[in-house]
Amino acid sequence: MASVARGGWALIFVAAIVLSARMVAAQEDTVETDSEFTIRVAPNFPVPTISDRQSFLTSEAHMEGYVQFNRVWPDEEGPWPYSSLFAAAEARANTNFGSHFSINGLLRFDRGQEQTADTVFADQVLFVQRLFGIIHLQPFHVYAGKIHPRFGVGWYATPGLYGGDYDTDYELVEKVGGGVRWDIRAFGRHRFTAEVFHDDTSFLANSLIPGTVRPGLLSLNDGGAGNTGTFESFAFALNGQQMPGLPGLSYQIGYSRQKASAFDARDENAWSAAAMWRFPLLDDLTVEPMGEFVAVTGQGGFDRDVEYLTLAATVRKGGWAFAAHTTQRSVQDFAAGSFRTDSLYGLAVAYELKEFRSRLPWLAGLTAIAGVRQSTTFGITGQTIGFQLKYSLDF
Repeated sequence: MASVARGGWALIFVAAIVLSARMVAAQEDTVETDSEFTIRVAPNFPVPTISDRQSFLTSEAHMEGYVQFNRVWPDEEGPWPYSSLFAAAEARANTNFGSHFSINGLLRFDRGQEQTADTVFADQVLFVQRLFGIIHLQPFHVYAGKIHPRFGVGWYATPGLYGGDYDTDYELVEKVGGGVRWDIRAFGRHRFTAEVFHDDTSFLANSLIPGTVRPGLLSLNDGGAGNTGTFESFAFALNGQQMPGLPGLSYQIGYSRQKASAFDARDENAWSAAAMWRFPLLDDLTVEPMGEFVAVTGQGGFDRDVEYLTLAATVRKGGWAFAAHTTQRSVQDFAAGSFRTDSLYGLAVAYELKEFRSRLPWLAGLTAIAGVRQSTTFGITGQTIGFQLKYSLDF
């Protein structure tokens, strides 16, 4: 019966995408945008547009998926070099009920955990990553449910196949809670969010595919920062763009605190600052540098402090995109007596096959990506090469 119930949630979610009375592309003024290299979506939601307000029920959706091959020479002792072939996909939907209420959701198909042996589509799971309701009281938006609190940008904005590998350490994902968003239109377009939350240990954290389990699924007895079952963790973020005299520049700053559980050493506190700049060199040539610094104390509830410095750049010409990135992770693990700096470097190239859509229309939305990375962890250096084929579709 539990498997049937989980399958029912998946069907309901897909039906909300497909059967909405009217599908509308939102004119979202957002400081977060997807790119060729995006493999994790920004924690954003659209608001009803003027055209949406003419009908009671309107909706928009985005579906995206990719297949990726990795050949890995590990940066740890033990595993031999291995290859993995896996798939990932997500369906995002936003349905408006009039102009003052919306439901936003994200259904994700992904690997349950990283593999350390030769595998083909192993340990694939399907789960609800976001599902929350929003009350729109322009310029304020109040929301609650399974949310994706805003903190940092490196985990989704760093370009390359492996650009966000370290930065996902501080992503605040799969939380139950609520928040307020304030859209500010003075001196550009800015957005302030304040959110309270705790880790999701509900049925929404389970895999919806019968017979599959998400490794590391939490219960309150597992402990960990934020895993308290009470709304004592919070995050604040401010981001913006389109500022007068600063074309192409955007920023984000944030602070988060995750309350320690009864099993932890201390609370986790973190702050972040990031800037991104997009500027044209020629008519069809643009450069997009970015940088982010994040400092975390008490990471995971442990007696451990970590700092992250991410620098990256993307060069675009026509259908081509070239990316380079690096992240330096400085770790002070007082309990383990470990003090080190891990490093990550990567290069990637992407080509949007929509350039051929006049001859082959089905190629629109298809992108081919190749990337390499070198990482050093605990003084051990490893390499990875990968190839990805991605397809995206908007409704």
